[in-house]
Amino acid sequence: MPRIDTRRVWGPLCVVLAILVIAATPQQASPDKLTPQNRDYDQKHILLDLDFDFANKSVSGTCEITLEVLRDEFDRILLHSEDTRVFDIRIRTGGSGQAFPARSFRVSDGLLAVDLGRIFPKGQELTLEIDYESVPTRGLYFFAPTETHPEIPTQVWSQGEARNNRHWFPCYDQPDDRITSELIARVPAEMDVISNGVLDSKETSGEGKTATYHFKMQKSHVPYLVSVIAGEFDHQTTEWEGIPLHTYVPEGRGDTVDITFGRTEKMMKFFSDYTGLKYPYSRYSQTTVWQFMHGGMENTMATTLNLRALHDERAHLDYSADGLIAHELAHQWFGDLITCVDWNEMWLNEGFATYFTDLFFEDFEGKDNFLVRRRRSANWVRRSTTESRKRIREAREKEAKKLGISMDRVPLELPAGNNYAKGASVLHLLRQVMGDDKFREGIRKYVSRRRDTCATSEQLREDLESVHGSSLLEIFDDWVYGSGYPELEVTWSWLAEEKTGVMVVKQVQDESSGLFRVPVKIAFHHETPNGLTSVRKTIKISKKEEEFRFPLDAEPAIVRFDEGDTISKSLKFPKELDKLAYQVLHDPDVTGRLDAIAALREKKEEATRPLARALIEDPAKQVRRSAARALGSIQSDEALRALLAALEDDEPMVRGAAAGALGNHEAEKVEKILITRLTEDRSFAVQAAAARALGKCKSTAAKEPLLAALKRGSYRQGVEVAAMNALAQLGDASTIPAVVEAVTGMTDSLGRSSVRGGAIRSMVSLGKGDLRVKKALLDLLDHPSRWTRFSAARSLDGIAGIDTLTILLEKVQKEKDDRVKRGLRDLISKIAQVAGSARKSPAGEEELAKLAAQAESLEEEAKQKSLEAKLAEMEARKARLEIEIEKLRGRIKGDAPPSVQRVTR
Repeated sequence: MPRIDTRRVWGPLCVVLAILVIAATPQQASPDKLTPQNRDYDQKHILLDLDFDFANKSVSGTCEITLEVLRDEFDRILLHSEDTRVFDIRIRTGGSGQAFPARSFRVSDGLLAVDLGRIFPKGQELTLEIDYESVPTRGLYFFAPTETHPEIPTQVWSQGEARNNRHWFPCYDQPDDRITSELIARVPAEMDVISNGVLDSKETSGEGKTATYHFKMQKSHVPYLVSVIAGEFDHQTTEWEGIPLHTYVPEGRGDTVDITFGRTEKMMKFFSDYTGLKYPYSRYSQTTVWQFMHGGMENTMATTLNLRALHDERAHLDYSADGLIAHELAHQWFGDLITCVDWNEMWLNEGFATYFTDLFFEDFEGKDNFLVRRRRSANWVRRSTTESRKRIREAREKEAKKLGISMDRVPLELPAGNNYAKGASVLHLLRQVMGDDKFREGIRKYVSRRRDTCATSEQLREDLESVHGSSLLEIFDDWVYGSGYPELEVTWSWLAEEKTGVMVVKQVQDESSGLFRVPVKIAFHHETPNGLTSVRKTIKISKKEEEFRFPLDAEPAIVRFDEGDTISKSLKFPKELDKLAYQVLHDPDVTGRLDAIAALREKKEEATRPLARALIEDPAKQVRRSAARALGSIQSDEALRALLAALEDDEPMVRGAAAGALGNHEAEKVEKILITRLTEDRSFAVQAAAARALGKCKSTAAKEPLLAALKRGSYRQGVEVAAMNALAQLGDASTIPAVVEAVTGMTDSLGRSSVRGGAIRSMVSLGKGDLRVKKALLDLLDHPSRWTRFSAARSLDGIAGIDTLTILLEKVQKEKDDRVKRGLRDLISKIAQVAGSARKSPAGEEELAKLAAQAESLEEEAKQKSLEAKLAEMEARKARLEIEIEKLRGRIKGDAPPSVQRVTR
């Protein structure tokens, strides 16, 4: 074979790689030129008059923005705008019906710059009429059925937070500016439209083929909360104290509404009572949409929810949407009525919604469930490391320097993923410091004073302090503006002769977090013939090391540091086995029993008996679940007997934990009972736990039941994914076809498909070198779900080679989702690096030669696309010139310019 000129092969390949990878890479946003610091106008009202093109996934129409000028000599305006072509801009002044054209305008670097052609004074009211078309890459998402996925509905929905509404309509898109809004939407007549505000009118036209919806939102909210949804839904309406409650679910899913949304009225009442302000809007809608990327989004009066919220009575054994529904509803007060002034203050949205969800559960389900939820939030806070906090701090300081602002009174860590958990923990600590009544009164004052505004942490502190009667600065300095959490080492000793307990507390966290100054509840429980008697004290820690002395009548049986788990912290408080065994069975506080289980887990077999008793006897299902998990690390016969007995527990979460723990035992001892649970337990969660345990203990007898489970059908496909995981652990190559078929045949009917995660990972683990797995992953790159495409791209790492490069280049060229593009780009980059090394060998040259012709073809295609983009821009300019010519002709004839008239579509 003649020697190949690798320069000829490698050249076109490098060119096309460069063109396509760069084109497919979402460009890093340039530093915002339009920020709260330089905004020189106040948006008052936005009206969107829109048509949706489902075939081309585009939206077009007119965006009218009414604003007030905030400076003199105002002659130019900047608006955020992405993925948008603007055709014409007209300006009206005050209430005038006459409009004049903008001198010029340009969309570049995410901004629409408009030269108004005139100078306006401070205080002047202007209305911009912007005719435009957007093909959004984010912010607005279109769906339609395909030949291979007919289950996909024809649907469009928006998601504006944090900075994504700018991708489908021009506006100032930051949370410090409040607007009223209107939305006019034309859609096929069979569709419903849901938006903010109230439905002012609905009309049909085009022989009944088109419906025009007109919504008006008369209370102010921020631009990222502007929302639209269009599709075909089952619609149900109930009422709470005169407020209509609308629920929209996919057609045929109306039977899930009561079990899913049935507590909404109770939540409405609780939040209204607690805040002292009845639900502040005239209606409330909740809509479940296809493939929503989050659990939910609190758009004003119109919450959008993931389809996973919908479930039936059987799934309700394991799952409730109450937490999600309560969280989004709480946002209507905290996030919508009161909005964080910028994303640094995001905890004022998310921390409040998280904590008020917990408060609802405290009222609805009791204190134990509340404390367990609070403990979960505290665990999230504890997962942040010193190194990650350091990176957050450096990033925040860099951003502040860029914007020319001080970080002194800016929440340091709360915008960076901690706004939910740490934000809620701050509120819980404030409640403990102020007391229940004062805290509630302070919240009511905050809601009353800050409603319909964009708020700051300092305003919250001011309102709480006015009720508390003393400073809360230490709490805010340490927990809101400070970094990290206290890492504590506590020791306890009893001085019998003095009848005094001595507690030494050390703060050992990294110096960058400083020392925390916080009150801590200490509880002492004494055993008496009539049960426990308790003594409670409050200390305040503030130093590196402190000693506290407690005179007591007798040595306590239980000593608790931070009873109720009020503080987000790490705690080392060593106790002897007998003390822990007593605490796990007798502590009246559920968090104390959970603490004891966590400590007993480290004692291994010595702790079997108290853990087994807790598993059978504890009244709290969460404690029994923790005891089962702890026993899973003990392979004794006594532990096994306790776990087998727990499979009869009434609570699915306990049975699931016990089934999962059995996976640590020998297969012959547990496989029969686990197979029974896999096939017969009514709880899908227990079935899934049994499947995973069968894989973990390598039960060969489970092969056929696991294969059958792949076709079982379960809530969110949890059993199927667990069965795939188990088959992957068994490693039987004969099951690869069944797993591949199950993965590729999964639908996304419950939102974020399980395919994107566990299912694909299991398939790859089982058959990484199998060509059927490789083909399945490449086919999934065409899947309509962006989550599935991303998972497939990520899983191809180490599987896809230079032979798939052409396919991947084609995929990245047509891919529109930024996240999937990044995954494909990273994959292509790795393959290209391998190719660069391979070209030095004869085999590598041969592989590259096969790609040469295709690379040259792709290069031409990429160049052509660039030319097409330039041609489209020229066509837009031509259209604008034609409009200007028509305006000029109108003036010559003495007619009103056509652009003054609103075009009726």
